[in-house]
Amino acid sequence: LLDLDHQGATVISFSVNAPEVCAGEEGRAASLMARLKAAARAAEAGYPIGLHFDPLIFQPGWEEGYSRTAEMIGDYLSGAEVAWVSLGCFRYLPALKEVMLARHPETGIYDAEFVNGGDGKMRYPRLLRTKMYQFVLNRLRRVLPDSALIYMCMESPRLWRDVFGFDPGTEGLTELLDQRARTLLGQ
Repeated sequence: LLDLDHQGATVISFSVNAPEVCAGEEGRAASLMARLKAAARAAEAGYPIGLHFDPLIFQPGWEEGYSRTAEMIGDYLSGAEVAWVSLGCFRYLPALKEVMLARHPETGIYDAEFVNGGDGKMRYPRLLRTKMYQFVLNRLRRVLPDSALIYMCMESPRLWRDVFGFDPGTEGLTELLDQRARTLLGQ
C-alpha cells in the first residue's frame, strides 16, 4: 500500500486499545506499538489515518492504559493527518457471551456490570460509559490536531449530549464524516 498512488483519497484505519487489552484480549493480533508504527509508516506515505477505539474495555487500571495509548498516538502520529477516531464501549448480544466464554474462558471482559441497553445489547451502565468516553476524548484532544473528527459508534442521543454537548443524529454524523472526507480531498 505504501507505494500506491493513492492521492490522499484512501484512509488507512487501525484498531487501537489500551496496551493491556491488546496483550490480554486480542490473541495473535499485532501489538499496539506495531500498529502505531504501521500507522506512522502509512502517514509518512501520505495516507490519512483512522483510529478505532472499539471496544473500550472497563478493567482495573483502564485510565492509565488509555492514557498510555493516547500518549503513544501522540508520539507515533505527531504531524500525521488523522482523519477520524471512533469510540465505542464494549457491548454484546446476550447469546454471544456463552459462545465467547466457551472459546476464551480466560477473558475478564465480562467481569464488569452490564445492563440491557434497550437495543438488545448488553452495555456498561450509561454513567460509566459517559465517564470512559469523556476520559478518552480528553486524552485524545491533547495529542491530536483539532481537525481530527472524534465520534462515538452506536450510542444514544443522550450519551452524545453527555459527552459532546450535542447529538448530531445519524444523518448529522454521516454529514460530519462526509465533510471530513471532503476536507481531506481538498473539496
